[in-house]
Amino acid sequence: MQRVPTVALCLALLAVSVSGGAVAAGETTATVDTYDGNNTTAEPSVVVSSGSGDYRSIQPALDAAADGETVVVRAGEYAEALTVDSNVTIRADPGAVLEGGEVPSAFTGVAVTGSSAPRIDGLTVANFSTGVVGFGAGPWTLSNVTVRGSATDGVYVPGTVGDWEIRDSRIVDSGRAGVFAVESGGSWTIANTTVRNSTAGVVATRAGGDWRLQDGTVAATEGDGVQAIETTGAWSLDGVAIDDTGDDGVDATGAGTDWTIRNATVGDTGGYGVKAAEATGNWSVHGSQFRGRGDAVVAEGSRAATRRGTGGATVGSR
Repeated sequence: MQRVPTVALCLALLAVSVSGGAVAAGETTATVDTYDGNNTTAEPSVVVSSGSGDYRSIQPALDAAADGETVVVRAGEYAEALTVDSNVTIRADPGAVLEGGEVPSAFTGVAVTGSSAPRIDGLTVANFSTGVVGFGAGPWTLSNVTVRGSATDGVYVPGTVGDWEIRDSRIVDSGRAGVFAVESGGSWTIANTTVRNSTAGVVATRAGGDWRLQDGTVAATEGDGVQAIETTGAWSLDGVAIDDTGDDGVDATGAGTDWTIRNATVGDTGGYGVKAAEATGNWSVHGSQFRGRGDAVVAEGSRAATRRGTGGATVGSR
């Protein structure tokens, strides 16, 4: 691969109730059950594949749930595809699997539609063409979710305008991208999440919202680990490990705003560690390690106003 001149960036070599109150005379008290942040006095619906719960399948429980209610999914295999169109919480026990291999006509495992803002916790979505698809305004939350074996994308949400949060999750073995959020407009948090074994890891070309990747791993990609070309929101990579990428670890060509990379590790990449060509925002790199072949940070043609950091180290050839 032809190398272009690098612009020196400084690398900081730094280590890296609830309250109660009195009840006035004459007042009554009520118990409010809380399920994953949604307050409701309704008991959650329970789905059990054996038929011993309120429902045998998940979709009828979702159809019957009102905004703010919770659907609990017990361990078992559920051969169905889901459409979520309300502000519900899906709280799945370990071993609850939405299995696409048993639904040959289903393209999407979980489709989130309209202005709904669901919370999905603990569910495994396996072997669909696309694992999770989002449309509309959100916000959406995925936590403790596993999306695996998607023929195309694990999470496919291009053009969405709401905020997304993915925490404590695994998105693995995707045929295209782990997360595909091209031209999305909302802010993103991807924390303590592994994206592994896909054509590209996180693809957010021309995304307009702020992005925060924290304490996660992006690895074993055929192309870029993180593709953030021509993005206009602020980006933060904090404690992220990017390794074994076929192309750049991070491609932020043409990025138009500020970037902070802190306590990150960029390992073996087929291209550059971080490619920031033609970027115009301020870049800050602190306490990070770049290993492998070629150049660590390339910023040809960039017009950053400041390049912050202390310690006097220059990021150049690795």
